Amino acid sequence: MVPRCTDLDGTEEIAMDRRIKIYLVGVLLGCILLAVMPRPFGRTERERDESRREPHGLYPIVLTDGLGREITVDQPPARLISLAPSVTEILFALGAGERLIANTRFCNYPEAALGVFKIGDMRHPDIETMVQLRPGMVVGTVLSPLSLYERMEGVGLVSVAFEHAGLEGVLSDIRILGQVVGLPGEALRLTRRIEARRDRVLAAVAARQGLKRPRVILLYDLEQLSSAGKNSWPGDFIEMCGGENIAAQAQSAWPRLSPEALVASDPEVVIFAVESDERSRRAAELAVAALPVHRFWAHTAAVRENRVVRVNKALFDVPGPRMVDALEAVAGAVHPDLFVAAR
Repeated sequence: MVPRCTDLDGTEEIAMDRRIKIYLVGVLLGCILLAVMPRPFGRTERERDESRREPHGLYPIVLTDGLGREITVDQPPARLISLAPSVTEILFALGAGERLIANTRFCNYPEAALGVFKIGDMRHPDIETMVQLRPGMVVGTVLSPLSLYERMEGVGLVSVAFEHAGLEGVLSDIRILGQVVGLPGEALRLTRRIEARRDRVLAAVAARQGLKRPRVILLYDLEQLSSAGKNSWPGDFIEMCGGENIAAQAQSAWPRLSPEALVASDPEVVIFAVESDERSRRAAELAVAALPVHRFWAHTAAVRENRVVRVNKALFDVPGPRMVDALEAVAGAVHPDLFVAAR
């Protein structure tokens, strides 16, 4: 007798239905778990957007420097020469200080920069010695003359010049230099830290909009009255911090005021930039103490109201990562209770 196949077919259909149901239930449970489980390793849309914007240091890099020259960088330079204190500070802040084989005699920060071989100053470096050192790149600023860069190019030295146009320009230069030396991530982190501190200062100042803007002057000495005027970054900081820079009326970015002009402008706040060594600090302290009987200083509101504030001169000399320290110092001088709030 031939067995009947209909009984077998029914059994198989039941088994198949069970498998399909189990599969569908599993899929449904998986979807529910994916929907409710946290994703610790996922990135937010903001993080993905920042990742797209972050420079990755891919080579070759083609850039236009502060002198308008097109520079091509084929690989991260392992041996660097710095022609400016600002460049030296940036390289150390990026973690590339160990690549410096030479810098200028004015490069004194951080302390490790003092131990780097000196090749002169930013306008008259020893080019013959630089050639012998075989740098991968010479990094300077537009304060070095174009003729110097042309001479370096003529002897085979690859160089780049940065402009350092205010705080925003320095932030941009840090990111570009980070790309050049193969440390774009470090550059991004450094600039974000600076921007966060800048934004805290500006937010605190903005909260005081509508209040009277005090008349402010930044001076590098109290007798020669060397100051920071319009189009200088310390002068810009005074305006950013809610002060009225009385030196902004001068023709030069770095003017020397007359005693008559100073008394006529009657500053309410004086920011006195002083060298950080003990002898200079002591001399500045004595000079400020004598201002109430000084022939012209005695006639200013800043002296009468005891608002002559001493700050570290180095912060106002070098346009580099410490510019944000200078910004905070200006904010603290203009608004004495602002510094703590802005930190």
